[in-house]
Amino acid sequence: MLIDSSKGVEAQTRKLFQVCRRRGIPILHLRQQARSARREPFDNLHEVEEVLGIRTCPITWPLGQAGLQGRGAALRPRLAARAADGEVPAKVREEIELLEAAGDPFDHQKVLRGELSPAFFGSAMTEVGVDEFLDAFVRLAPPPGPRLRIDGSAVVPTEPEFSGFVFKIQANMDPAHRDRLAFVRVCSGRFYRGMDARLPREEKPLRLSMPHQLFGAERQVIEEAGPAT
Repeated sequence: MLIDSSKGVEAQTRKLFQVCRRRGIPILHLRQQARSARREPFDNLHEVEEVLGIRTCPITWPLGQAGLQGRGAALRPRLAARAADGEVPAKVREEIELLEAAGDPFDHQKVLRGELSPAFFGSAMTEVGVDEFLDAFVRLAPPPGPRLRIDGSAVVPTEPEFSGFVFKIQANMDPAHRDRLAFVRVCSGRFYRGMDARLPREEKPLRLSMPHQLFGAERQVIEEAGPAT
C-alpha cells in the first residue's frame, strides 16, 4: 500500500484496503515522503490506524524534517542501535525511544493475519528507502497459496500443470499504441514465453507470445515465471 505523505489516505486506497481485509491479505505500506511535506511521522502512522483501523509497526524511519531528503532510512533495530551510540540527532533519538516504549512490537504472525501493517518511509523520486522496502517485502510476504476454481476445487502452486488467474484487463496504457493488457497471476506450474494456453471461458487456445513485467512505467519482456514471481 503506497500512501502519499502530503495527500494522506485517499478514497481509492480505502476501497482497496477493504478488499484486502475481506480476503485476509497482509498489508505492508510505504509512506511516500515529499520534500514539501511537513507532517510528522507519528501523524502519518496515526492516520493509518484511525482511518483504516489497522495497527502499524515502523520498520524504517525518516531522518530529518520534511521527509528523507537524501539522508536515508535504516531498519528499526539498526537505527535504535545507532541512536544509542549518539549517531543520530537528538529529536530522532527521542522518537526512537517513544517507538520502543509505546509502539507496537513487530509480530510476523499478526502481519500474515492482516492485523499489523509494517510501515516504511521512503521517496520513489529520490530512490531513498525503496530498496529497504522491497527487501523486507520479499522476507515478510507469505508464500503463494492455493487458488479456488469455479467448481470449488483448489489449485495448489506445486501442481506441475500451468494455470493462471486473469485479475485485470486494461486498455490504452501506452499512448503511442492501441494496446490491451491482461494481468495474470501464475497459480501453478511454469510459464514460458511463447507457450500455448487454453482460455476456459471461450474454450480456445491462446499463444502467450508477448509477456511483460511491469514496474512503474517500465516494461520488460520476461521469458518465464512461476507462482512466486
